[in-house]
Amino acid sequence: MPDLDAFEAFREEGVGGEDSTRAWLRDLSEILLEPPAVELLRVAATTEAEAPDA
Repeated sequence: MPDLDAFEAFREEGVGGEDSTRAWLRDLSEILLEPPAVELLRVAATTEAEAPDA
C-alpha cells in the first residue's frame, strides 16, 4: 500500500466487495507469519559532564 491513508481506506471499505476482501486477507495471511512489531528504543540523555572521555 502506498501510504497509511490507503490502508485506512482498505480497513473501512475493503477491496471490491466482501468476497474479494476475504480472498485478499486469506492470501495476505499466507505471507505474514506474524503481525508486524514495533520496538521502542530508549536513548539515555547525557550531559557533557556525564559523557565518558573519548
